[in-house]
Amino acid sequence: MKKFKNIAEFESALKKQLEQHSVQPPEHLFDKLNLDVKPQNIAHGNKFIKLITHPLTVIKMAILAASIISVVYFATRTDTQIHEVNKEKILVDTLVEDIKIIPISPSDDIDQSKDEPDLDKNTPNLKTNRSEETAKSLLENTIQNHSIIEEEKPPTNNLFNSNQAKLTVSNISPCIGETVTLQANMTGDWLINNILIDTNKKEISLTPESNKPIHVKFHNKQEVISQTIQPSITSTSIITQKLDNFNYQFKLNDTNIQANWFADNELIASRSSDVTFSTRTVGEHTIKAVPLQSCATEQNITIRVKGKGSIAFFNVFTPNGDGTNDEYTVDIKHYTLFDIQIFNQLNNQLIFTSSNPEIKWNGQINNDGQECSPGEYVAKVKYQLEGEKPEIKNIKFTLLRP
Repeated sequence: MKKFKNIAEFESALKKQLEQHSVQPPEHLFDKLNLDVKPQNIAHGNKFIKLITHPLTVIKMAILAASIISVVYFATRTDTQIHEVNKEKILVDTLVEDIKIIPISPSDDIDQSKDEPDLDKNTPNLKTNRSEETAKSLLENTIQNHSIIEEEKPPTNNLFNSNQAKLTVSNISPCIGETVTLQANMTGDWLINNILIDTNKKEISLTPESNKPIHVKFHNKQEVISQTIQPSITSTSIITQKLDNFNYQFKLNDTNIQANWFADNELIASRSSDVTFSTRTVGEHTIKAVPLQSCATEQNITIRVKGKGSIAFFNVFTPNGDGTNDEYTVDIKHYTLFDIQIFNQLNNQLIFTSSNPEIKWNGQINNDGQECSPGEYVAKVKYQLEGEKPEIKNIKFTLLRP
């Protein structure tokens, strides 16, 4: 062990030893040291120097310094960096546990039998030097690992980025003809079925015209969001049952669906799955069912009502009393209106009138007077068959006599 000539030489040696460590001594350390120049104090100082330069002491100080750096570094990291620092702290703690603490033997480290070590003995201690190098290497690696952690940045993941694009769809299963609104939380380009329809927009609208799926894509510089819209449709149809010539029953094929029913655009039933329709109006009628359920389409059907009424006219009669064709008649059935007037075509004289088809013209004026001469006559007939519109016809016929 080296001997010191005076306290100044001791202080200089102490400073050089402490400067080799990463943890610098506090300022004015040596100003505060109350060292006595007595020989026994110098011997104690030599013992102190030997103690702090012992390999195990150097290792402990290096571990302590690394732990302090870890604690300070840990306090300044974000949540992601804390996880990495914890790993480093566990590594340091593991190294501490692996180091076997060997008690310092007075005979090995401090020669208590000699207060004054041989100042001329200056042989290097190879074991001490290797231990110091190991401690320094451990400390430098620890600090270097922390520097790497400081430089590394967590990768950016759009899925967890606060600026992640989000897409909102008003209805992913709309009815045909229903407007759908798509809205993003940022501007971007919009494609429908891979066709660009708008750029640098936050919102678009579309209206499906069929039940084919619609593929929508929204993309910006960072990501692409895809959404499929599947229009819905509920298949319905009208089943028709004819009860008689003027009465019909209609119902939907799905009895769980209710509808409002219209006949020739007039409401005939509400919130019903079936309806009975009666009419005496001959001709075509349009029946419409408007389902109340979503996505059930409107249905129409056309019916034709045929009238039972009929009318027949004759163009000659022979009032000669033989019992055959002696009266002029109009054969009419299922009627609601009938009126006949007969005129002489030569002078347009009214010679017969009736509102009952059972009363027939017998060839005389008003059926009880002078016989009319043979010739041409005109029958003006106004009539209306059941379910049909009123009509007026002028029928020419001939009166023949023997």
